Amino acid sequence: MKDYMTFEEALQDPSLTHYHEVIHFLEENKDTILFPEKYMMSLKLTVDLSLRQLFEEAPNMPLLKVLINTFDGMNDKLPLEMILEITTHILKEWEKLSVSTQKTEQLQAA
Repeated sequence: MKDYMTFEEALQDPSLTHYHEVIHFLEENKDTILFPEKYMMSLKLTVDLSLRQLFEEAPNMPLLKVLINTFDGMNDKLPLEMILEITTHILKEWEKLSVSTQKTEQLQAA
């Protein structure tokens, strides 16, 4: 016995009529990010973790490679506005990591 039902199966089941409108909406919007604000918050958190790890491994990585590495594996259907916002976020966070490391090194040298 399987623990799931396909949209087609649900649409054939008369006892699930109350879900049909939702199913049609999801089918029509399958490439749409339904909650963009929450998605972006989550994406930024994920990017921050990824950037910290990447910075620890390769702090002198060129910015273009940082962007390419960070975008690898992201949703291919991101709208332009989200791409611009996350790109700006990546660059700002990488700069923060770089400045923080430089300050720490200067303090240790003093």
